[in-house]
Amino acid sequence: MAFKIFSRGSRSAAPDAASNSEFGDSQFLHTAIGGTPEPAPSAADDGDEAPLRLRDALGRRRSAAAPADTGPGFKLPLIGHLPAQRQLSVLSTALAVSLGLSAVAVAFNNIHSANRSAQTQVASDALMHSQRIGKAAPNAVQGSVEGFRQLEESRKELSNDINLMTRGGQYQGRSIGEPRSDIAVVVAAARKQWTATDLAAGTILLLKADLSGMDKTLQKLNELSPDLLVRTEDIINLKVQRGASAREIAALGKLTMLTQRMSRSAAEFLTAGGISSETAFQLGRDTTVFRNTVDGFLNGSSQQGLAAVREPDLRTKFTELQAAFEAYQKLVAAVLEKLDKFSAAKAAEQLIFNDNEALRQRLTVLQQAYRENQDSLDITFWLMVAGGMLTLVTAAAIGRVLLMDSHNRTRGAERRRQEADAMRQQAQKKEEEAKSMNDQNQAAILRLMNELQEVADGDLTVQATVSEDITGAIADSVNYTVEELRGLVGRVTATAEQVTKASTHAQSISSDLLMASQQQSREIQDASSTVVKMANEITDVSRSASESADVARQSVAAARQGSTAVENAIKGMHEIRDQIQDTSKRIKRLGESSQEIGEITELISDITEQTNVLALNAAIQAASAGEAGRGFSVVAEEVQRLAERSAEAAKQIGALVRTIQTDTHDAVAAMEKSTQGVVEGARLSDAAGAALHDISQVSNRLAELISGIAQATGQQATSASGVAQNIQHILAVTEQAQDGTQQTAQSIHKLSVLAQELKNSVARFRIA
Repeated sequence: MAFKIFSRGSRSAAPDAASNSEFGDSQFLHTAIGGTPEPAPSAADDGDEAPLRLRDALGRRRSAAAPADTGPGFKLPLIGHLPAQRQLSVLSTALAVSLGLSAVAVAFNNIHSANRSAQTQVASDALMHSQRIGKAAPNAVQGSVEGFRQLEESRKELSNDINLMTRGGQYQGRSIGEPRSDIAVVVAAARKQWTATDLAAGTILLLKADLSGMDKTLQKLNELSPDLLVRTEDIINLKVQRGASAREIAALGKLTMLTQRMSRSAAEFLTAGGISSETAFQLGRDTTVFRNTVDGFLNGSSQQGLAAVREPDLRTKFTELQAAFEAYQKLVAAVLEKLDKFSAAKAAEQLIFNDNEALRQRLTVLQQAYRENQDSLDITFWLMVAGGMLTLVTAAAIGRVLLMDSHNRTRGAERRRQEADAMRQQAQKKEEEAKSMNDQNQAAILRLMNELQEVADGDLTVQATVSEDITGAIADSVNYTVEELRGLVGRVTATAEQVTKASTHAQSISSDLLMASQQQSREIQDASSTVVKMANEITDVSRSASESADVARQSVAAARQGSTAVENAIKGMHEIRDQIQDTSKRIKRLGESSQEIGEITELISDITEQTNVLALNAAIQAASAGEAGRGFSVVAEEVQRLAERSAEAAKQIGALVRTIQTDTHDAVAAMEKSTQGVVEGARLSDAAGAALHDISQVSNRLAELISGIAQATGQQATSASGVAQNIQHILAVTEQAQDGTQQTAQSIHKLSVLAQELKNSVARFRIA
């Protein structure tokens, strides 16, 4: 195109330089030295018409042209010996070529820069979606609709980004090519890392129908658990006030323990690891046991040893508890039906969590590689530089040729000077306009810098002024960045406040637990002292029972002596009288001993009642302790059964003692009658022998019973010692729990301090 224009200009050029067109010599000179020409009919065609203007000027000067070597200065290499017209023709061609080369280089450089920027943006988008998947997966597993939406959207976008970076394609209207070999290795590593996460995310999305609403179901379970516990504790309080049996108290304590354990089991669904199969099985079994126990109270159960509740208010409370538990059991059944799918989703979530950091690192490396590629200089840049340099050199050469030509021409010098003055004035005007534009740009930049300084000082409420100036697009981007930063700081502040409140509440709860643990430790110490004292008293009772057995054996020996005396009554009534008196004294002592045995049995009854009360209290404490007190609950039940058997044995001993006292009273009366009727002793000796035989049998029976009492009290002493040891062990466990509670309170206090520090770190930012 340039060559055709030059030819046409040569044919149409006039021999006289005075007959010039609107593209005169002065305007051509001004264009050559870097000024701004007068506007052509079409401003967009100035670049194409520059060679035409040059050719017209050459045509107007053809008649007055002089050889190029006649001017001052050095000659251009290669073409310096040619006439000025020929030199300008060659240089114009070189200028057109350099301009075309520069334009092509600039176009290709812009295309390459846009593609590299798009690749970097794709990598950044992939990095963002990888982190979004890591955050959305736990919410989706809990059944959150928003979590499923974010997971599905980010999975789709990340897959598209990986495919774009691997094979290339269209992204937001831009064409992205395949990556270089060094970046392709990084892309392949990221794609390999993404494969496992993609499969895990797909697994969670496939289970969407089964997991939807799981979060609401678990939340409902957690809301119902405290209500069940409150209802159970109300029933326990009423039963204790009305003198419930030990078995009923134990069953109610079991209900309390089951309620707490079911609450903990349901809470495991919300943990990072999910619920284990053992805990799920335990949850199902606990619901069955809870339902059967409540049915036992309402309808009676021989297997559990429970009688049906007759009181109307208690039956109403049990009926309400049963209705509340039916709703709870339905929710548990719904959760357990989806346990396998929930576990699979949890496994997929854990896989995403484990691979998320590695995927983030891969994508970060890939993003950095694209940024380095974007910042690198390729051949298009150097072509653009070479074209610009060639253009500058060519323009300078043209200026040199024109300058040399101007020194060789004298005609029209005055006119050209006048035109040159006019062009200089126009150039000054253009320069002033350029300076005004520059001042406007500088003002816009200063305004933007001032607004950014306020942002740097922490004021995130600032809105950069968006105008038509050069800084308009930058201000728009800054406003978007400040808005996102303002939202981020607001979320950080809100999160810090929530953490502070939660940690303060948790610290209060930990303090209450610590005080309760200390109170429990003191009560266990008191119970331990009481049990040790009870064991010592039972040992004393056992020793007294052994002494009573010795007395009973002495009574047997006395009865035998009485029998011998009866057989010899005929030989000596005086001896009989003496023996009768002696026997009377011994029987009186036996009555006194039986009286002491009665007092001992009353003491045993009191001890058994205290033991029963201690066992009930221990069962209640064990039920409140939950899983940790399950072992002690069994010991409490055994102590309670032993106390009941001891009470029954004490009642039997009391009845026997009363029988012995009656018999001894009768025997004393008989001895007195025998003393009064010693004359008739011979006649009554046979009757006395029979009475002494009965006394011997009663004494033998008494000796056996007292021996049994001694053995029973010995066993009670052994059991009491074992209970004391168990209480000591419970005391040690309680002290360990107390230490752990104290450490937990300290940790929560540290968490509160850290949350406050986080809040203070963002306090300098003003967002409203």
